[in-house]
Amino acid sequence: MITSLDVARAAGVSQATVSRALRDERGVSPQTRARVRAAARKLGYVAGRPRSTGAVAVVSAPLDNPFYPALVGPLQEALDRLGLRTVLLVDLPDRPPDLSTLVDGAFAGVVLTTCERGSTLPAELAARGVPVALADRAVDECAVDTCVADNRFGAATVAELLVELGHRRIAAIMGPESASTGHERWIGFVDRLAALGVPPQDVALVRGPFTAETGRRGLEALLGDGSALPTAVFCGNDVIAGGVLDAATALGLRVPEDLTVVGFDGTSRTGWGRDDLTTVHVDLAAMATTVAEALAARLRSPDAPARRVVLVPRLLARGTHAPPPDRRRSSPGRGVVPEAQTLRSWMSAVSAVARAVNAAHSPAAVLTMVAKRACALIGFDYCAVMLADEEKQALRVVGFAGLTSEYVDLVNDEGALQIHPDGPERDTPAARAFREQRTIAVPDTRAATVFGRLRDLAPKQGYRSLLATPLKQGDTVRGLLVGYRQEPHTFSALEIELAELLAEQTSAALQTADLRRAQQEVIRELSAVNAEMTRARQQLEWAENQHRRLMQLVLDDAGLDGICRALAEILRSSITVEGEGGRRLAHAAHGAYVPPPPAPWQVTEGGAGLQIVRVEGPDEAWTAPVVLGGQQVGRLWVTGLAEPLSPIERRAIERFVLVVGVELLQRKHLVEVQERLSGDLLADLLRPAGVAQPAALLDRAAAFGLDLREPHTLCLVVPADGRGPGALTARCRDVLPAPALVGVHDGAVVVLLPAAADPVAALGRLHARRGPDEPVTVVGRTVDTLDGYLPAYRIAAGVARLRAGSGPGLVDARALGTAALLLAQGGPPEDLRRFARQVLGPLADPRTERDRDLVTTLRAWLASGCSVARTAEALVMHVNTVAYRLKRVAEILRRDLGEVQTRFDVHLALLVLEVGESSGTPGTEHTLLCSGWNEYNM
Repeated sequence: MITSLDVARAAGVSQATVSRALRDERGVSPQTRARVRAAARKLGYVAGRPRSTGAVAVVSAPLDNPFYPALVGPLQEALDRLGLRTVLLVDLPDRPPDLSTLVDGAFAGVVLTTCERGSTLPAELAARGVPVALADRAVDECAVDTCVADNRFGAATVAELLVELGHRRIAAIMGPESASTGHERWIGFVDRLAALGVPPQDVALVRGPFTAETGRRGLEALLGDGSALPTAVFCGNDVIAGGVLDAATALGLRVPEDLTVVGFDGTSRTGWGRDDLTTVHVDLAAMATTVAEALAARLRSPDAPARRVVLVPRLLARGTHAPPPDRRRSSPGRGVVPEAQTLRSWMSAVSAVARAVNAAHSPAAVLTMVAKRACALIGFDYCAVMLADEEKQALRVVGFAGLTSEYVDLVNDEGALQIHPDGPERDTPAARAFREQRTIAVPDTRAATVFGRLRDLAPKQGYRSLLATPLKQGDTVRGLLVGYRQEPHTFSALEIELAELLAEQTSAALQTADLRRAQQEVIRELSAVNAEMTRARQQLEWAENQHRRLMQLVLDDAGLDGICRALAEILRSSITVEGEGGRRLAHAAHGAYVPPPPAPWQVTEGGAGLQIVRVEGPDEAWTAPVVLGGQQVGRLWVTGLAEPLSPIERRAIERFVLVVGVELLQRKHLVEVQERLSGDLLADLLRPAGVAQPAALLDRAAAFGLDLREPHTLCLVVPADGRGPGALTARCRDVLPAPALVGVHDGAVVVLLPAAADPVAALGRLHARRGPDEPVTVVGRTVDTLDGYLPAYRIAAGVARLRAGSGPGLVDARALGTAALLLAQGGPPEDLRRFARQVLGPLADPRTERDRDLVTTLRAWLASGCSVARTAEALVMHVNTVAYRLKRVAEILRRDLGEVQTRFDVHLALLVLEVGESSGTPGTEHTLLCSGWNEYNM
């Protein structure tokens, strides 16, 4: 963070000097002050803001310009009434106000009166938390409290006056384009001249500062450029106009006989030799009060929205305007405006209102224009256009000119202007004019005792006389045109007639606006209906296109994958089709695939409807059941949606669900045919009497993609107790790679796999999770002739029977060896278990660690070819320990292990026990030392 010490080092001064320089205190030379401020700007240093002092900085131009005393004086009084102290900072051309001075905490707020349109100072002050308000000047794209005059409107009234007088050689001496006042007044002036038939290029323009010197030099430039002398000059402010008056006197020009001069602002100035300047008056006292109140409100509520108040100026027709010399010579009476010019002014006002109505401006905008025109044409200081509410119980101000927003809010308060008050104490001239449908004139509000509400309302705005004219529409009254004057005034018959004429035109404009709004409402309703019909037609076309696409998919036999891809592309989502039990049958995605969320199998009630429903969850997911014969056989998922499905999209999905159901039905029929054909093929292949018609059997196997002339591994999958093989058959088809033959034989599932395939890895997926439906799986022998399948099947069936009593699991029986001969005979499993227990005795069920060590040593000894040395090496123990354990085994069995018959019996007994009673850990491979074949108990 940059501190004052950093600035002091950069400027080569002390910290105290930095503080004095930034605060403009005495004792610092101009050179040092400039060096300190340059260092502060370069480093981006802004002094901290201590607690506010209650002082307000008012940035003003030098007070020799009469405009600024006229604004700053009332501003100081308004701030003083609000308890704020004014500190005047002068904005000089060579020394503008410094940001650091305004934000160092010395001021509670800032009022700016000299900002240019592109100034960044207001935004910088606001960004640093300094309450700021603009007076008279506006800054482009800056959201701060602002009060300005309606410069365009005021300049337009000047243009109308000059054209009415007959001037065509018109010049303008304006302030700088960079100031909002210089810009807006010029734009409003030439735009109105153009509308009145005077091309903007015919208007001579001179620009300069808002000083009398600009007026003097401007008039001299206009006279010295060789062009025809202008007959009228519009000045950007009264100070420039004063310079023009001085120059005209010096040049021997008479005002207004030879030259019409019009100013802007309405400030009083007698130093020009005359005080009757025709000008546009701006209520600077109202502007000062508005700015002070806005700043005080900003201090109370720093985060409130910025306000922009526009004051309506009015033309003061004094003594510096007249028709041009040529027109005046042909007109009767000096300084008298012909009646045609007055008529032109009224027609201009009427046409402006008509254009506003035709342009569909809001009622408030149209009636505000009427109020402004009433002030300009009739001479009101303020004007309001009021309309009655629907019940015709109260009046509300809709359009106004010159009135403060506080007064308008007061009048519009519920019950403030009651049309039918309880008595005179609550009555108003406006209410009586509405009730009696006639114009009411009040020459002096203080003397109007019959209107009790005027005692409260008139002082709030500061008017002393008013004229209320009803806005009649046939036999009814729509509202009122109310004009106010600041001084007591007896309204003449002409003024009343003009007000009634304007009220009549306003009523016609309101009727036209009502008719236009009604027509627009009908047009909007028809447009809405047309738009809805267009959307419906587009949706219908979209649905028809998708239906045609769907039918084409059916004709093309695209299958589930094609259906999923098409629907994913249409909905720009992920599509998943699940079969019974939630098995994924197909999926596709437009972009990254989003799997469906976990959900119960039957999401919709009853599981028999076709309705698509949204599944609750953080992401957008929809599912629709696939129903065949009243039973849910699958479901379609839509996931990865950017937004919820529309009704037309849901209907399209339901159509796709029907096609998915047809596809699943076809699959079901195909599976049934495959099961029947595969069962027939296995029945012929495993005939007890041997294979009949081998060639035909090979051809039938080839139809399944199998070449039985090549070696194949026979596997047997036996379902859990009490369960049919149907579901198990489908699971086997899902996990086995093609080509493979899966069929049911004698209540069990028989699988034929090419010898190159890994049956343990493939069928092991059936045992990925333990559960009541986990089967017994036996991997049988690899067979290379048709006659070998029946023995292999018998061996696998024998192993399965032997294993069945011990629960589910996977047994690899490909290396049984001699034991396969016994298992192939199909004897009862209990006989084999009884034989094993008779041979092994207590070792058939070892309960102690010592007995288990003996069985382990016995297995290793048999697996090593009955070699004590190899057994000791395999078990990593001493040969004497092996010999001791074998001796102990012989004692327990009471048999001689050296005899071949004993070894064979023990070998077979251990094999039987390991097949039927082994219970390894799921996923762990067990090597049977006595036989070399593996078991997986999963």
